[in-house]
Amino acid sequence: MRRIILIISVLMILSGASYAGFHLGLGKAAVKKSADVIEEAVAKSTAAAGGGTGGGSSSGSSGSLTAPANVSIASVYRASFTITWNDQGNLAGVLYQAQASSDSFNAIAASTLTAQTSVAFESLGFDYSYSARVRSVKDNQQSDWTAAVSTTTRLPHCGTGPLFSTAPLDLAAIQFILPIGNPNPPGHTWPTAHNYYFFKSTGIYYPLYAPADGVINAVGSPGGPNVDYKLSFQSCGEVLVFYDHITSFTPVM
Repeated sequence: MRRIILIISVLMILSGASYAGFHLGLGKAAVKKSADVIEEAVAKSTAAAGGGTGGGSSSGSSGSLTAPANVSIASVYRASFTITWNDQGNLAGVLYQAQASSDSFNAIAASTLTAQTSVAFESLGFDYSYSARVRSVKDNQQSDWTAAVSTTTRLPHCGTGPLFSTAPLDLAAIQFILPIGNPNPPGHTWPTAHNYYFFKSTGIYYPLYAPADGVINAVGSPGGPNVDYKLSFQSCGEVLVFYDHITSFTPVM
């Protein structure tokens, strides 16, 4: 299932010196999420009831709680993944503590308590290897941790179907397109890794659209006397899209 991070339908580019381009590549970003609140809540609950708070293979009493079973990775995305498990017939009121870690649980990247049998870990690092585990929790009792399952955060593979469903510009505004670069030397002589879009009218701002849902990797400017931005984003793992010669952004960007 494709997840919308941001639809770039609000960008504007200046007519007369603008084109949109596409090339192959990969982006990388890293954001971490604190799990301190969940860890402290479980620790306080167990300590108040006289149970243990350790992070090893078992913690507290597991006499009447059964550890979840069949933990598996359900989906993986750029900076998130989802795990599922079976409840093993635990009684009503049992919660499940799920943890994700990128260093063998010496530090916890994400932690949550839920009554459900699945959880999505979000705001993780991109292209990081993570392990996840689950245990049952109720009052002062905690089951053993399940065996860890592992994955690496990434965008989904591009697959074999169409990648894009929307034109980057209103087709009525386009005079013509050079699909592989400039046919005349000396500048940007074909073949190049980007397309050129030429407009019917100059001196007009045109809205620029994302050709598909995606995640932004970078926004930058080479500097100089002219306002000129470049934006790159990905909608799947193997293809990076960039727009060049953007002159302005709306406030939401």
